Amino acid sequence: MSTKTQPRISVVIPAYNEEAYIRPCLDSLLAQEVLPKEIIVVDNNSHDQTATIAEAYQLVKVITESRQGIVHARNAGFNAANGDIIARCDADSILPPTWIKQLQEAFASGDIAAISGPCTFYDLPNQLRHFKVALKSSHTLVYFKGSKAMLGHEVLFGSNMAITKDIWNQVKGQVCLDETKMHEDTDLSVHIAAIGGVIKFDPKLQAAISARKRPNTVQAKSSLPELISYIGRWTNTKLSHPTIKKPRP
Repeated sequence: MSTKTQPRISVVIPAYNEEAYIRPCLDSLLAQEVLPKEIIVVDNNSHDQTATIAEAYQLVKVITESRQGIVHARNAGFNAANGDIIARCDADSILPPTWIKQLQEAFASGDIAAISGPCTFYDLPNQLRHFKVALKSSHTLVYFKGSKAMLGHEVLFGSNMAITKDIWNQVKGQVCLDETKMHEDTDLSVHIAAIGGVIKFDPKLQAAISARKRPNTVQAKSSLPELISYIGRWTNTKLSHPTIKKPRP
């Protein structure tokens, strides 16, 4: 058995008005078989009890980011992280008890720059719950496999991902800040791949997330135009990086 020191893992959670969801997320992180080094909740101008709830938890450090938007909150959390690996989930993510352990094992070899995995939906409407497996498969097919076909490499999904601190330090000055034009997790993936970083998709690295309409900036997607904009940003992430070449297979 190897005696190599396991990588230390910081968990970053961007949060905007998440008082209804953040307790189960933090409970799941503190129920891990291997605890993270730290949990950083980035309060992004919440006007509810998100910060107060998070501050009551062991291992949790709350920092604030006044610039509105998940990309700014993510960046603030990643910059504040002290671990060798920066794991990221959303405030409505619920992680299985082996999540941190799986991340340690994945990064132990030093062969990958980042990793992501699929999500299931834990609060589907009753009429959709018997489609739970199909919806998970559809999400994997559309997002992960569709993105790989479009970009030429694996991508990260913000609700269930991790990146090395070293790689973050290399790309943090390059990542795009305008989330009205692109998805921050896909954009981050493009910049990691552009410097030769290997992104791994692991179907066994799973998390559960809410099926609610998920907020992007200040308001949730609640109309057809917003949905079209959401899909358009996915494509625009590729079109906005014409000088970045696809990695070789």
